[in-house]
Amino acid sequence: MNLSRSLLLLCAATLYLALSGFECASSEVTTARVALKSKDYKKAEEALKKEVAARPANAEAWLLLGDIYNDQSRWVEMDEAYAKAEAAPNASISNAQRQDIAARRFNGWLNKFNAGLKEYNNERYAQALKELDSAEMLRKDYPENIFLRAQVYLGLKDEAMVAKTYQQYTQVAGRDVDPGLEMGLALGLDRRQLESRAGKPDAISVVDSVGGFAFYKAKNLYVYFAPAAKAGEASAVEGWKFYGSDDKTPEVIRQQLGNTIRSSPWYSLGVQAYNAADSDPRKFDDALKYLRAVEQLDATRDDIGEIIAEIYVVTKRTDEAMRALDEQIRRDPKNPRPYINYGNLYNEQKQYDKAIEQFSKVLAIDLPSDDKALQTALFNLGAVYKNLGARKQEEIREASKGKPTADQIEQYRKPLRESKKYFEQLKAIPARRGDYQLLGELANLYDVLGETDNLKSAVREMEGVENFGDNARTADYWRRLSRLYAIIGDSKKAEAADKKASELGG
Repeated sequence: MNLSRSLLLLCAATLYLALSGFECASSEVTTARVALKSKDYKKAEEALKKEVAARPANAEAWLLLGDIYNDQSRWVEMDEAYAKAEAAPNASISNAQRQDIAARRFNGWLNKFNAGLKEYNNERYAQALKELDSAEMLRKDYPENIFLRAQVYLGLKDEAMVAKTYQQYTQVAGRDVDPGLEMGLALGLDRRQLESRAGKPDAISVVDSVGGFAFYKAKNLYVYFAPAAKAGEASAVEGWKFYGSDDKTPEVIRQQLGNTIRSSPWYSLGVQAYNAADSDPRKFDDALKYLRAVEQLDATRDDIGEIIAEIYVVTKRTDEAMRALDEQIRRDPKNPRPYINYGNLYNEQKQYDKAIEQFSKVLAIDLPSDDKALQTALFNLGAVYKNLGARKQEEIREASKGKPTADQIEQYRKPLRESKKYFEQLKAIPARRGDYQLLGELANLYDVLGETDNLKSAVREMEGVENFGDNARTADYWRRLSRLYAIIGDSKKAEAADKKASELGG
């Protein structure tokens, strides 16, 4: 689990603000103030406890007591004392003072959350849960507390509690996720994509290398950007938060503390329900609920649409799926996702021509080459044309009893050339450099199309990406390369590559 950035941001946002005093004071409060001047916390605390026991509505005494606990890092007691001050009837607590209290609560929460994170990283799970109990008292219903708790349960291999905690996460985070999705927000959007969906923000401060925020005044909404993963890449949306009118969170914390939203809880629950549907088909409904949420929420994931399409087909609910997709397209015709999902649905039904029509609509939106949706559409077009060619080849093989004519061969090679065209377009995108699976698909096409020179070139390219990313340590890479060596007749290299694949467990 990678929470290191959260830790860094939280530390950067730490505040220490001074609470204002009151004009008048009781004798016990006066005693406490005098004691505090000499740092005699024990005497001050005793005096203030006497005061609140006698006059529980004395907001001044509760505030001072909260200050003492804050100075001693007794965060939970601090929270309770400040809560009593805020709840005191006719309390003369200004808006600025309430913001100061919010800042101190934030600092206390930060201390306990980071302590829980440290215990989690050191695999001291029981202690991590204790720290999180305190963190949740100080910052109630904060999604990141719940997410970290789920990771602790994962460490403890307590699957039931992981699922229960993820469900809690989706409910709590959903208070921001659901209205955000209505606006077209999604994780992974860059600044340009955000503005095309949600409009121009009233304020924005984003630096690709460090992230930042965009503010929409009408919604009291902050959209948070994470630092770019690599130099030259754009900062992308990592979460958002709608602040209520009565929320006292100081502005500096709103701007600096990104409200990270995680798609993995929805995904995990969706996959769990999908797997359970083998024995209980009713679970398909839960799988759809969670996986459709992931599909809308996370623009970086392109592995959900096919599963959703399969569920709709298996459950014979394709009409429902199409109505939902038509409505999405009506609301946002420039959003590529509904077209991709439509294509997946048709592909699952083996209606390849209709699938091609839908995937092709993504290419007409004029997306930049680094857009994930464009890359998905190109790959899917290549895959559908390849499936179409394979089906046609099988039909001809049966009809010709294995002796196709030149015209028949051309019938299945035609869609394969289309497949090659889209895969080659995808390969030309810099972000796909090192994609050995894509190279393998192309090599297979070159072989069937009889393009010997292109096949040999693809094999050389496969060899050239060995040290790209984790390719050299991936069994599938070596297994694919072994097959290509066999196709071009290099048995020695085929055997060596096959051995490496076996050594890597493939």
